Amino acid sequence: MNRQQYASERFYSVLNRRGAKIKLRNIQTTSGANPLINPARVTNLTVSGTHNQGVTSITVTGAPLAGRFIAGDVLLINGVRFLVQAEAQASSNSAAVSVLPALPWQVNGGTAVTVEWKNDEIVPAAVAAYAQRLIDGSLIESGDLSVTISAHRLKNVPSLSTIVVLPGEDIRKIVAISPQLVEGIAISYSIQVR
Repeated sequence: MNRQQYASERFYSVLNRRGAKIKLRNIQTTSGANPLINPARVTNLTVSGTHNQGVTSITVTGAPLAGRFIAGDVLLINGVRFLVQAEAQASSNSAAVSVLPALPWQVNGGTAVTVEWKNDEIVPAAVAAYAQRLIDGSLIESGDLSVTISAHRLKNVPSLSTIVVLPGEDIRKIVAISPQLVEGIAISYSIQVR
Protein backbone atom coordinates (compact mmCIF):
# COMPACT_ATOMS: atom_id res chain seq x y z
CA MET A 1 0.00 0.00 0.00
CA ASN A 2 1.49 3.35 -1.00
CA ARG A 3 1.33 6.60 0.93
CA GLN A 4 -1.65 8.03 -0.97
CA GLN A 5 -3.70 4.86 -0.51
CA TYR A 6 -2.87 4.74 3.20
CA ALA A 7 -3.78 8.40 3.76
CA SER A 8 -7.02 8.09 1.81
CA GLU A 9 -8.06 4.86 3.54
CA ARG A 10 -7.20 6.23 6.99
CA PHE A 11 -9.15 9.43 6.37
CA TYR A 12 -12.16 7.41 5.13
CA SER A 13 -12.00 5.23 8.25
CA VAL A 14 -12.09 8.24 10.58
CA LEU A 15 -15.00 9.85 8.70
CA ASN A 16 -16.88 6.56 8.65
CA ARG A 17 -16.63 6.29 12.46
CA ARG A 18 -17.20 9.95 13.38
CA GLY A 19 -18.81 11.69 10.42
CA ALA A 20 -22.35 12.14 9.18
CA LYS A 21 -23.75 10.10 6.29
CA ILE A 22 -24.56 12.33 3.32
CA LYS A 23 -25.72 11.66 -0.24
CA LEU A 24 -23.94 12.86 -3.32
CA ARG A 25 -26.69 13.14 -5.94
CA ASN A 26 -25.16 12.92 -9.41
CA ILE A 27 -27.46 14.59 -11.92
CA GLN A 28 -27.78 13.04 -15.39
CA THR A 29 -29.38 15.02 -18.20
CA THR A 30 -30.56 13.75 -21.57
CA SER A 31 -29.51 15.61 -24.69
CA GLY A 32 -31.86 17.26 -27.14
CA ALA A 33 -34.22 20.20 -27.33
CA ASN A 34 -36.06 19.30 -24.10
CA PRO A 35 -33.50 17.68 -21.79
CA LEU A 36 -34.80 15.54 -18.92
CA ILE A 37 -32.97 15.06 -15.65
CA ASN A 38 -32.50 12.12 -13.33
CA PRO A 39 -33.11 12.30 -10.45
CA ALA A 40 -36.43 13.92 -11.30
CA ARG A 41 -37.47 17.13 -9.55
CA VAL A 42 -40.25 15.95 -7.28
CA THR A 43 -42.03 16.72 -4.05
CA ASN A 44 -44.98 14.96 -2.40
CA LEU A 45 -44.73 11.85 -4.60
CA THR A 46 -47.78 9.57 -4.34
CA VAL A 47 -49.45 6.72 -6.20
CA SER A 48 -51.97 8.06 -8.72
CA GLY A 49 -55.20 6.06 -8.73
CA THR A 50 -55.80 2.52 -7.50
CA HIS A 51 -53.40 -0.20 -8.65
CA ASN A 52 -54.43 -3.87 -8.34
CA GLN A 53 -52.34 -6.68 -6.94
CA GLY A 54 -50.02 -8.19 -9.56
CA VAL A 55 -49.47 -5.11 -11.74
CA THR A 56 -45.92 -4.13 -12.74
CA SER A 57 -46.63 -0.54 -13.83
CA ILE A 58 -47.26 2.10 -11.20
CA THR A 59 -48.40 5.62 -12.04
CA VAL A 60 -46.97 8.19 -9.64
CA THR A 61 -47.74 11.87 -9.32
CA GLY A 62 -46.02 14.76 -7.62
CA ALA A 63 -46.39 18.47 -7.15
CA PRO A 64 -44.22 19.05 -9.09
CA LEU A 65 -42.83 16.01 -10.91
CA ALA A 66 -40.45 16.81 -13.77
CA GLY A 67 -37.67 14.75 -15.32
CA ARG A 68 -37.31 11.00 -15.52
CA PHE A 69 -36.89 7.76 -13.64
CA ILE A 70 -34.21 5.36 -14.91
CA ALA A 71 -33.67 1.62 -14.62
CA GLY A 72 -32.11 1.01 -11.21
CA ASP A 73 -34.04 3.71 -9.32
CA VAL A 74 -36.13 2.25 -6.48
CA LEU A 75 -39.68 3.17 -5.44
CA LEU A 76 -40.54 2.48 -1.80
CA ILE A 77 -44.25 1.96 -1.15
CA ASN A 78 -45.45 0.90 2.30
CA GLY A 79 -41.89 -0.17 3.13
CA VAL A 80 -41.51 -2.47 0.08
CA ARG A 81 -38.84 -1.79 -2.56
CA PHE A 82 -39.82 -1.84 -6.24
CA LEU A 83 -36.97 -1.70 -8.77
CA VAL A 84 -37.57 0.55 -11.79
CA GLN A 85 -37.08 -1.53 -14.96
CA ALA A 86 -36.97 1.12 -17.71
CA GLU A 87 -36.80 4.85 -18.23
CA ALA A 88 -40.07 6.64 -17.47
CA GLN A 89 -40.49 10.30 -18.36
CA ALA A 90 -42.71 12.57 -16.32
CA SER A 91 -45.41 14.48 -18.14
CA SER A 92 -48.00 16.81 -16.55
CA ASN A 93 -46.66 15.95 -13.06
CA SER A 94 -47.09 12.18 -13.43
CA ALA A 95 -45.19 9.16 -14.77
CA ALA A 96 -46.06 5.52 -15.45
CA VAL A 97 -43.16 3.51 -14.03
CA SER A 98 -42.44 -0.14 -14.89
CA VAL A 99 -41.31 -2.00 -11.73
CA LEU A 100 -40.48 -5.41 -10.30
CA PRO A 101 -41.59 -7.24 -8.29
CA ALA A 102 -45.29 -7.00 -9.11
CA LEU A 103 -47.46 -5.32 -6.47
CA PRO A 104 -48.16 -7.92 -3.74
CA TRP A 105 -51.38 -6.10 -2.72
CA GLN A 106 -53.75 -3.42 -4.00
CA VAL A 107 -52.38 0.12 -3.58
CA ASN A 108 -54.75 3.07 -3.36
CA GLY A 109 -54.23 6.50 -4.85
CA GLY A 110 -52.57 8.97 -2.50
CA THR A 111 -50.24 6.37 -0.96
CA ALA A 112 -46.87 7.99 -0.27
CA VAL A 113 -43.90 6.97 -2.45
CA THR A 114 -40.24 7.47 -1.56
CA VAL A 115 -37.49 7.20 -4.18
CA GLU A 116 -33.94 5.90 -3.87
CA TRP A 117 -32.16 7.28 -6.93
CA LYS A 118 -29.70 4.97 -8.67
CA ASN A 119 -27.06 7.69 -8.96
CA ASP A 120 -27.12 8.69 -5.29
CA GLU A 121 -23.95 7.77 -3.44
CA ILE A 122 -23.95 7.64 0.36
CA VAL A 123 -20.61 8.69 1.84
CA PRO A 124 -19.31 9.59 5.30
CA ALA A 125 -18.50 13.27 5.72
CA ALA A 126 -17.43 15.94 8.16
CA VAL A 127 -19.95 18.81 8.00
CA ALA A 128 -19.30 22.15 9.68
CA ALA A 129 -20.42 25.76 9.56
CA TYR A 130 -17.87 28.35 8.47
CA ALA A 131 -16.35 30.55 11.15
CA GLN A 132 -18.07 33.93 11.31
CA ARG A 133 -14.83 35.71 10.41
CA LEU A 134 -14.73 33.86 7.05
CA ILE A 135 -18.25 34.85 6.00
CA ASP A 136 -17.84 37.75 3.58
CA GLY A 137 -21.27 37.67 1.89
CA SER A 138 -19.65 36.98 -1.48
CA LEU A 139 -17.39 33.91 -1.61
CA ILE A 140 -18.81 32.51 1.62
CA GLU A 141 -22.37 33.44 2.57
CA SER A 142 -24.21 33.06 5.85
CA GLY A 143 -25.62 29.51 5.95
CA ASP A 144 -22.92 28.00 3.73
CA LEU A 145 -21.42 24.77 5.07
CA SER A 146 -18.06 23.08 4.67
CA VAL A 147 -18.30 19.39 3.77
CA THR A 148 -15.21 17.17 3.69
CA ILE A 149 -15.34 13.71 2.12
CA SER A 150 -12.72 11.06 1.46
CA ALA A 151 -11.74 10.26 -2.12
CA HIS A 152 -11.42 6.60 -1.05
CA ARG A 153 -14.25 4.41 -2.43
CA LEU A 154 -15.92 7.27 -4.32
CA LYS A 155 -17.76 6.05 -7.43
CA ASN A 156 -17.97 9.52 -8.97
CA VAL A 157 -15.81 12.58 -8.37
CA PRO A 158 -18.12 15.39 -7.19
CA SER A 159 -18.64 18.31 -9.57
CA LEU A 160 -20.52 21.61 -9.51
CA SER A 161 -23.57 19.78 -10.91
CA THR A 162 -23.57 17.29 -7.99
CA ILE A 163 -26.21 17.93 -5.33
CA VAL A 164 -25.36 17.28 -1.68
CA VAL A 165 -28.15 15.88 0.51
CA LEU A 166 -27.34 16.37 4.19
CA PRO A 167 -29.03 14.52 7.07
CA GLY A 168 -32.69 15.50 7.35
CA GLU A 169 -32.96 15.76 3.53
CA ASP A 170 -31.31 19.21 3.62
CA ILE A 171 -30.54 19.66 -0.11
CA ARG A 172 -27.59 21.90 -0.99
CA LYS A 173 -25.80 22.86 -4.20
CA ILE A 174 -22.02 22.78 -4.49
CA VAL A 175 -20.44 26.19 -5.06
CA ALA A 176 -16.77 25.22 -4.71
CA ILE A 177 -14.70 22.02 -4.63
CA SER A 178 -11.08 21.71 -3.62
CA PRO A 179 -9.25 18.37 -3.78
CA GLN A 180 -6.70 17.72 -1.05
CA LEU A 181 -3.69 16.11 -2.72
CA VAL A 182 -0.87 13.84 -1.54
CA GLU A 183 1.83 13.52 -4.18
CA GLY A 184 -0.63 14.65 -6.85
CA ILE A 185 -3.40 12.18 -5.91
CA ALA A 186 -6.69 13.35 -4.34
CA ILE A 187 -7.22 11.82 -0.90
CA SER A 188 -10.19 14.00 0.05
CA TYR A 189 -12.40 16.81 -1.20
CA SER A 190 -13.33 20.00 0.65
CA ILE A 191 -16.71 21.11 -0.64
CA GLN A 192 -18.52 24.38 0.00
CA VAL A 193 -22.31 23.95 -0.14
CA ARG A 194 -25.06 26.55 -0.18
